Formats: sequence, structure tokens, C-alpha cells
Amino acid sequence: MTLVSQLRARTLSALPQGSVRRRLAGGMFWTTVGSLLGQGVVAIGSVVLARILGKSGFGQYGILQSTITMFSVFAGLSMGYVASKHVAESVVADKEKTGRVIGLSLLVAGVAGLLIAALLVLAARPFAERFLGGAALAGALRIAAPILLFGALSGVQRGVLSGLEQFRTQNILTTITSILTVGLTILGALTGSVSGAVWGLMIGGGISLLGFTVLYRRALAQAGIPVHLRGTWQERGVLWTLAIPALLNGLMVAPVIWITNAVLVNSAGGYGEMGLFNAANQWRTLLLYVPNIVLTPLLPIMTQLHATGAYLQLRRVLIRTLGMSVGAVTGVALVLSLFAPQIMHLYGSGFESGVHVFYLLMLVSVLLSAGVVVGGLLSSTGAMWTGFLFNSIWAIAMIGTALLAVPHQGAAGLALAYAVSYLIHTAIQFWYFWVYVRKGDAPGARFSSDSGEERLWG
Repeated sequence: MTLVSQLRARTLSALPQGSVRRRLAGGMFWTTVGSLLGQGVVAIGSVVLARILGKSGFGQYGILQSTITMFSVFAGLSMGYVASKHVAESVVADKEKTGRVIGLSLLVAGVAGLLIAALLVLAARPFAERFLGGAALAGALRIAAPILLFGALSGVQRGVLSGLEQFRTQNILTTITSILTVGLTILGALTGSVSGAVWGLMIGGGISLLGFTVLYRRALAQAGIPVHLRGTWQERGVLWTLAIPALLNGLMVAPVIWITNAVLVNSAGGYGEMGLFNAANQWRTLLLYVPNIVLTPLLPIMTQLHATGAYLQLRRVLIRTLGMSVGAVTGVALVLSLFAPQIMHLYGSGFESGVHVFYLLMLVSVLLSAGVVVGGLLSSTGAMWTGFLFNSIWAIAMIGTALLAVPHQGAAGLALAYAVSYLIHTAIQFWYFWVYVRKGDAPGARFSSDSGEERLWG
């Protein structure tokens, strides 16, 4: 037997067909490939974009991105989460009901996305004057408005694909569209500065929606799920039990981040300080994909384990996932911190002064590597109201620290607000995590199968 054959045989033995280990390994592999390629391209593109736009222009682009993200919370109404969770839980037992929930999710997301996009077009000028440091960015906001509708619809489609564990095709498409979007954004910046870059971002969003529509329709056909609008309203209960608490959680994150960014933009140095923060924050965002590599394929599995009361198995999955997430992010963050001056210098003249911002955001990355896993636990178990409480505490700490620190320290003050608020948030989440994993010691806790899955991590 050749070495390749031996490795293949051992791999198949360790990852039996249909096991949680095999499902998780497959999902992690494709999520890793997609994240490394897609986010690597985005990181390189941000460096090129910063050199084209300069520190102030890159700051304008950063606050525009933050504004789009903030409005996306209202446009999507968390219907992607609703679709993902319901598909993972019910697709085998009741395909008709699953189809109705998907139809309702698309309808709500489409209507909300269209309304919020139209509102942004109409209110772009007064909004920019009041919150973004002047009317100069009003035109770019109008250009960005369609992204809200594109993102709302593709968010539901992504949720369905994740619920069906279609990670391979989803990540291949994400990588391709990321490359296209970065290229279009750079081309737009070269021809039309900040507004041109936003044009590229918007066109890339449209291409992404078209691609996900094709994958989504194919996946539904393969799973035999009939999706139509007839009878969808009878599933409106998911709006209260899942969508509203998830939306409230979203309202405690993206809008809060936007508020603190707006505080920075309207402080001394404004767009320049935002440019520094945006450059360093690119690397925090990049590191955040490390825990997401594990969590994305793990969410539907965790949902199923919780639904069947398999607390012992879920506990082992959670503990090992937390260890992998924190260990990997800490290692990468330390390496990146060693080269912080060189990394910031890549963005161009004037960015070197953001080194201390970079260090603080690496600390935040480590904290988030733990928080993302516990956040996944909250999502998979449907404990969204608990998540809302935790996020509310984080939001108060974030805004309060930013208001105190940003006027005096600029971008470093905003990075400090991230560090303080996430330190508090992580401490609360660890308390919740510790309480939950002890369920595995409770009477009646069991494994979901007798096929040796209790040795998932053993």
C-alpha cells in the first residue's frame, strides 16, 4: 500500500461517513480555504486602496463601510440567521415548513432591504452633514444604497446554504466574488476616488447576489425543499422567537460600532484618525476569521446536538473549539504584533503613527476569539435574549469609553474603547459558558448516538 493510500485509509477511518467529525472537518476545510483566499485578497486590496486614497480618503471610505454595515442590520432584520437555524433544525423532519420559513425570510428581508435603501437615498445629504463630517459623502452614500438590498437577500441565501452545510460551493463563490469586488473597488478608486471605490463595492455586491441566487436554487432543488410565498405568514412565530432577539443583538453591535466611529470622525483629525484606525482594524477583522473558520460549520452541528439534548458531546465540542480558537488567534496576533511598524508602513505615509492602535486591536482579537465561540453557543441554543443582555452591557462600556477617550487620544482612544468593552464582555460570556458546559453533568444528559461519537474529540 502506498503512502497516499495509507493516509487516505487512516483519514477515512478517523472521519467515518456521516459522523460529526467528518461534517465538521469538511466544513472547516472549505471555510479555511475560502477565508484565507478571500480575506487575503481583501487585506492586500485595503493596502492598495489606502495608498491610492491617502490617509484622509481611506478614513472616508472606512466610515462609509461602517455606515453601510450599520444600515445592513435594519435591512436584513437577521432573517439570514432565522433561515440558517430553522433549516439546520427542521429540514429532515418537515421540508414544507422549512420552505415556508425560507419564503418568509426572503420576503421580510427583501421588503426591509428595499425600504432602508430608499430611505438612505432620500436622507443621504442631511445624514452626511449631521453625522459624517459634512455633505461631501452624500453622493457616495446614495451609490452604496443598493448594497443594503443585495446584502439582505444574499444573507438569507447564505443562511440556507449554511443550514444545508453547503460550505464548499459557498466558500468557492465567496472567494471569487471577493477577488472581483476588490478589483472593482481599486479600479473605481483609481478613476473616481472615494465615490469610485464605493461604485466598485456596490457592483461587487450585485455580482455576489447573482452568484448566491444560483447556488441557493440548486441547493434547494437537491434537498427537495419547496419554497413559495403561499402560507408563509403562518410561520410568523419565528419573527418573535428568533428574528427580533437576533435583530436586537445586531442593534447592539453594528450601530454601536458606527456611533463610536462617528465620534472619531467628528473629533480633531477626523478622517485622518479614522484612516489610521481603519488600517489597523483590517487586521483585527482578518484575525476574526480564524474562529469563524471553526464556528461556521459548527453552528448547524451545535444546533442539532442541543436540540437532541446531547449535552456531553456538545460540551466537549465547545471546550475544544474554544481552546483551538483562542490558541490560534493568540499565536497569530503575537506574530503580527512583532511586525506592526512594518505592516502599518505598508499603507503609506502617515500610517506609522497607528502602531499603538494596532497593538490594542490585536488584544481585542484575542478576546473576540473566545467571544465568537460563546456567541455561537448562544445562537445555536436560541438564547438570543441572553445574548442581547450581554451585548447591551458591552454597548454601554463601548460608547462610554469612546466618549471619554476619543476626544483626547483619537484612533488610540477608539481602540482603547474596544479593548475595555470586550474585556468586560468576554468575562461575562465566560461565566455563561462555564454554567452551560456543566449541563453535561446533569441527570439525563446524553449522547445523540451510540456510534462512538462521544469520542469526537478523544
